Amino acid sequence: MQSTNKAPLRPNGARFPLLILAAWTVAIWLTRIVNVAQAGDLGFGGTLWRVLVALMFVNLGLATLVWAVSGKFGPRWFVMLATLSVLYWPIRSAQLWADSTQTTGFKLVHTALMLVTIAAVALAVWAVRRARRLPPDASPTSD
Repeated sequence: MQSTNKAPLRPNGARFPLLILAAWTVAIWLTRIVNVAQAGDLGFGGTLWRVLVALMFVNLGLATLVWAVSGKFGPRWFVMLATLSVLYWPIRSAQLWADSTQTTGFKLVHTALMLVTIAAVALAVWAVRRARRLPPDASPTSD
């Protein structure tokens, strides 16, 4: 049930930042699935775990994309994507930096992925909050 003191969430005012986050998420996690599929040394359990995590992010990215374009599914999937992204990446980056078997280049690439993801989440959250504050008849591009 929606609170009476807040306007309904309209993705239109936040469409572009949501599209950026959704496209970025889908792209990096589909790449992850390809990389896992090409790694032959992970075993069944290791492969399954990595693919399931990646599929979760791909699905959340796709749901966010659908919400940004059509308004279907509502914001809950975006909230889950944003929350899981800002929880997952710092933990994963810390694990990678603690792993002495990984190269510095690998660690730097994943740190960059983390920073871009968190920046995309921050931009999308800001845009969604801004869109929520707009009066129902205001155009989000009018300022």
